[in-house]
Parts: sequence; structure tokens; C-alpha cells
Amino acid sequence: QFGDSANVHLLAGDLALGGAGVGVAANRNFFHMGANNTLTLDAGSIVITNGRQTFDWGINGTINANSLSFAGTNQVFSMGTGANVSLTGGILVNATSTALTFLDNTTMNLGSGGLTFNQSASFTLGNGGSFATTGDVTFASTAGGTIFNVGNVKTFTAGNVIINAAKPVITFGTNIDYAVTGWQLNAANDTVKLGAGATGNIGNITFGANATGSLFDTGVANNLVFGNATLVQNATLTLNGTVTGTSLNLSNAAVVNIPAGANVDIGSLVIDGSNGAQQVVINVANGATLNVGSLSTTNVASSNMPKILITGTGHVVIAGQKARASDTLAHQVQFSGNNGIYQYEGNIQDVSGKLTITNFALTDQAIFEVGTAYTDQSRYVTSVVGGVLYVNYVDAATGALTEVAHFNYTPSVAGQAAPNVLIVKNDASSTGYDIIITKCFLTGTHILTPEGEVTVENLKAGDSVITLQNGQQVSKQIVWAGNMDVSVNNYEHKDALYPVRIKAHAFGLNQPCRDLLVTPEHTIYVDGGLVPARMLVNGRSIITDTSMDSFTVYHIETEEHSILLSENLTTESYLNTDDRHQFNGSAINLHLTFNENAGHQSWESDAAAPLTVARHQVEPIWQMLDRRATQQGYAPVSKPEVTNDPSLCLITQKGERLQPVDVKGNTYSFYVPANVRVVAMHSKAALPSEVVGPYLDDRRMLGVLVAKINVFGDRNLTILPADMTGLSGWHPAELNRADRWTKGLATLPEAVAEVSTKVKLIKVELTATSEYFVDMIEVAEKIA
Repeated sequence: QFGDSANVHLLAGDLALGGAGVGVAANRNFFHMGANNTLTLDAGSIVITNGRQTFDWGINGTINANSLSFAGTNQVFSMGTGANVSLTGGILVNATSTALTFLDNTTMNLGSGGLTFNQSASFTLGNGGSFATTGDVTFASTAGGTIFNVGNVKTFTAGNVIINAAKPVITFGTNIDYAVTGWQLNAANDTVKLGAGATGNIGNITFGANATGSLFDTGVANNLVFGNATLVQNATLTLNGTVTGTSLNLSNAAVVNIPAGANVDIGSLVIDGSNGAQQVVINVANGATLNVGSLSTTNVASSNMPKILITGTGHVVIAGQKARASDTLAHQVQFSGNNGIYQYEGNIQDVSGKLTITNFALTDQAIFEVGTAYTDQSRYVTSVVGGVLYVNYVDAATGALTEVAHFNYTPSVAGQAAPNVLIVKNDASSTGYDIIITKCFLTGTHILTPEGEVTVENLKAGDSVITLQNGQQVSKQIVWAGNMDVSVNNYEHKDALYPVRIKAHAFGLNQPCRDLLVTPEHTIYVDGGLVPARMLVNGRSIITDTSMDSFTVYHIETEEHSILLSENLTTESYLNTDDRHQFNGSAINLHLTFNENAGHQSWESDAAAPLTVARHQVEPIWQMLDRRATQQGYAPVSKPEVTNDPSLCLITQKGERLQPVDVKGNTYSFYVPANVRVVAMHSKAALPSEVVGPYLDDRRMLGVLVAKINVFGDRNLTILPADMTGLSGWHPAELNRADRWTKGLATLPEAVAEVSTKVKLIKVELTATSEYFVDMIEVAEKIA
């Protein structure tokens, strides 16, 4: 035992605890040095053998020696804060259950011998110091379960970190600057986790053939660099934060995770599928970006095609494809959520037939370069046939189709529209243009003019458009053009504002020739009448596009109300009503509805064709379009089960529900306890246009049709629907009818609601119930 400020200097020989060299022989020895002590061995090493030796050092201790080695079992070696350890050889642990502890602000410098664990041990290096070795850090196969914990040191420098042991626990603190040659994970279930803020260069990352289930995690890195990463088996590499690597070489069931917010740049991505049916997966999370300089895939088939999974707003950029040589490039991009981006900075024709796109939503984007011969956006036609997305280009002179590219393709929703094409000028592209496969916007709708098709946003007053009049094409002048930006989330009844998407060829070949988006009330000219688009929705070839929360609505008004050709489908022009104030930047009505036809004084005198909304006229048109959707290969839409049971009940002032005690026919009887106030009547409710079909022009939310309410209590009363005036939750009485529909939750008149000191009986007599979906999500409402 030495006190403080001692200086021990051995000119020759080792310091040994356990019987070798100059020192103490036997088990359970205790070697203690106080604070500020220095131990110098000019030509020797510290050798600890036998069992349960304890080497303990105070603060600010200094060791200068050749090496530090452990044999035997249960050895303990600890140094206090501020230690300075300099070993020209290194540290060798051959003792089982050895604990090495170096507290905060330790500076450790090891020579070519590095740090080697041949037996299970624990190694702890505190915060604030540094670790450096010119050799390797090695975990032998016999060192399974070793705990290696490096705290928040400033720097970590080493040759290779070689892990042959099974399940060691290897963790690092935050904000470490690395200078490492490489990492070799060679055993099953190895785990290496770097702390947040990692920077510097961690070298190569190699998962060996036996590294099944192993994980290397960079933590949320700060400009961290690695060299070549090689993964086999089902090993996992997590690249988080800002990370740059030279290459990723993946095979078997290797997994690469790019978590949310990460920005990862990889020089080259090489995927080898020669090891059977196991699939490589790259997960790009919501908000993450993966940039890949070049991609090559070899020996892959449909059974093991590598997959890039893009979740939410994840963004993948594949560049440098011109150097791909003869590789197949077969790979799969799978989207999950909305607004994902896959960007391939090579010609779209390079990956034609080699790329599989799955779970593609109309808010996702697939971006490619495209040659200058295919830059007219209006001449693109897309279609999905037999699980293949075809991108075709129409010859302006002959109408012949040229296939630009095709991909194996699965939409996010069965029956979803084929994505459309946008062409964007991009000076950074090698061809000068990008082609974007994505949804179609209201902006971009093509209107036929005497000069050809023109997008609606480029039409202005004074321009001419082609109209249909008595079966002939007639040119008419635009007298007014307006537009309005719409965000459906700003409005209470947003479901009525989503646009209707009429998919390409829904009415017939090239009718429309591309997906056409219109507002729900915009009318389509069919069978001599104008039918609101909402009444033709079949959930297959004509859908309500709820993916579009924000869009711009355009209207053009001609000299007379006219039939236009929009994407080659007959639609109406704008008919002047009193809603112009909503357009061209004017203040938007906060109770916005798309009711283009509300101000018509007379359809007979003002409209180009009669408005057609009667069920007997619209239903046959709807059935015809639905049959065509079947012929086009759209999957059938299953209709939810319906019921006529309204689940009628009374609501008390406290929000409790009183169920009927008796139901006879359409009469529902309720007992109301003494001193309880009932304030409302509640039932299921539904829109006939949803439950029956959109071809039924009844968009009222219908609960039950009430004939009368009888009250038996302190006094007997009969309440008729005429007595419900001014109460919420009731529809106006229909013409020449005494009964009234509720809206599902209807306030009761005071004569029914008043409190009685005795139990009273309330009988609600219905004329009819509606049809309701069996599975309904009820929204709780507070009754004042």
C-alpha cells in the first residue's frame, strides 16, 4: 500500500500479483496506491494471476509500462478519475470474471498489443477522457457475455474492433470522435451501439457469415463516416443521423434501417441474391433520406427481390446509374403511408421491367430522368394491366403508343387509379427533364381548344375552347376564368369537398383519356343530361379522392353554358351564379360548398342540357359505368351490411341512455324515472346516398321519421312534429307531410323533457326508419 504522491519506478522486471516477477505471490492480494501516484516499469509489465487479486488506484494516477495482463479468475483492477495509462504493448485479459474500471477523464494509450478479451470480463471507461490503441480491440470466441462500456469520452481510436464472442454488450457514450479502421462482427447476436452525436470515421463494418441476428447501430450520428459495410445472413445495420459511407454490400436477409430524420449518403449499393430465397430489406422511415450513388443487383429473382421500404415521407435517391455495367438492377420499392419519394437519377428506361413498385399511394412519387423525345406531358397514358404499370407515349401524328417503361406494380388500395405522369424541367438531370409518376392534380386538367389541348390553369378570358353543340364541335370564347385554392381541413363538412376522380377510360376508351378530377357537383354530360359527378361514384373507376386535402379549383365561363371536352370527356363549363366572389383570391366563404348549379334560374333556359338527378335516370347510368369497371378489371367493392333497426333511445341531461322497455311495430315505449330530465332522442343515422347508392340524390343525414310523441305522467300529452319547430336535430317537414325526419340526435320539446316527480311513460311513434350500416362508429355528443 502506498500513500498519496508516491513515485514507484522499477528499472527491470514485472510487477506481479500472484507469483510471477517481482511482487507478491498468493491469492486475494490487495495492491493500493493513493492519489497522484506514478508507477513506471522501464522494461516490465503488470502481471496479475491466480484468484481475486485487487489492484486499486486513487485519483490522477499514472501508469507507464509494457503491458497489463490478467490470468486466473475474479481479478479487480480500478483507477480513479484523471488516470493516465500508457502501455506500449496493450491489455490482455485471460482471467474469467475480471472487472476493469477506469473512472472519468482517463487518458488511455495502448500500443500494438491493443485490448484483447480471451475470457468474459467487464471493461468500463468513464466520461471525458480518451481511448487510443495502434492495435485492435478483440473479443475472442471464449469471451462471450463481456461487457464493454465506453462513456462519453472525447475520442476513440483503434485498429479493428473484432468481435468473435457471442452476445457481448458493447456500448459507447455520446459525442465521441472516432478514428477506427473497422468493425468485424463474426458471431451470432452481437450488438454494437454508438451513442448520439458520433462523428469522425468508424472505418469498415463487416458482418461475418456467422453473425446471424447481429446489430450495429450508429446512434443519431453527427457527420459520421464509414468505409465499406458488408452484411450477410439476417444481420441489421442501423444508420441514423447524418452518415456517409463508401459502399453497402448486402446479401441473404440483411436489413438496413434508416430511422426518421436520418440523412444517409452511400457511394454504392451492391445487392447479391445468390444465397437463395432470403430477401434484403432497406427500411427508410418517415422523414428519412437515403442517397445512393449507384445501385447494382445480381442473382436476384422474384422470390428474393431486394426491397426498399419507404415509410411516410421517406425519400430515396438512386443516382449514377450510367455506370451500372451489366447488372440486372432488379429491386423492389415498397411504400408505406403517404408522400414517400423514390428518386432514380438515371433514365426511366434503364429500370423498365426491373423495378417493382408496391403499395404505391397517389400521394407517393417515383422520379426518373427521361429522354428529350418524351417531354410532352399531355401525350402520356398510364395503365395497370395484370399487375404491371405501363407508361406509354402517344405519337401526335398517328396516335400509336410507344412504351416508355413498365414496372411490376401494386397500388396501396385495390382499384386505385393508375398514377399519372408529370414532366419537370431539371437542369441537374443528364437529359434536362424528369418524369414523375404520381397523382393527377386539378391543376393540369386538359381542355380542348382550337389549337389543341391546353391545361385549364393556362386558359384566360378571350381564349377560345371547343364545345359540343348538337353533336358538332363549335368554338366559343371564354368570357371569364377564375380559380380558388381549397384546403378541405378548413371546413366542417370536408367529406363533401373532396374532388371526384374519374379514372382514365371509365366511360369508354380514352373517355377520359387521363384521370379527370372535378368537384363533386360538377356535372358530366351523359345520355343527353348533366349528371353531378358525385352521383356516379362507384368506388372503382370513379372515386372520391380523399388523398387530396389541398387543391386548386378552376372555372371557365363561355358566352353560353357549354359542354366542354376535359381530358376528352364531356363536362359542363361554368354557369354564372352568385359565387364568383369565391374565386381569384377573393375572400372564401367559410361555409364553402361546391354547388355550381345553385344559382341557376332555370335549367331549361340557362343550361346546355337538363340537369339529371332523378334516380330512375341516374341509376342505369351508374350501373353501366359499374359494369364497365368490372370489364376493366377493377376489384368489386363489398357493400357493408345494413339494417333497419335504428337503436332508438332517449338521452338524459346527464348523458345517460334510456333504452325502450317495449317495441311494438314502429312504437317505442320508454319509462323515465322520477326526477330525471330527458333532453334528446338518439338513433342511428345515415345518408341515403351512401347506404342505398350515390345515384339517390338524398344527402340528408336521416335518423328516424317521427309521427308523434305521447307522454303519460303528471299530465298526458301528444306532441306532433309541428311542435318541434326551432329544435336542433330535426329536418324540415317534407311537402304535404305532417311527420319529420330527425338527423340522428334530436332535441326534445320542453313538454316532453320536463321533470316529473313520478315515473312517466313516453311513447315515440315512427312512420318509418331509414337503412343504416350495421357497423357504425358513433360520435359522442354533449347535450347542453
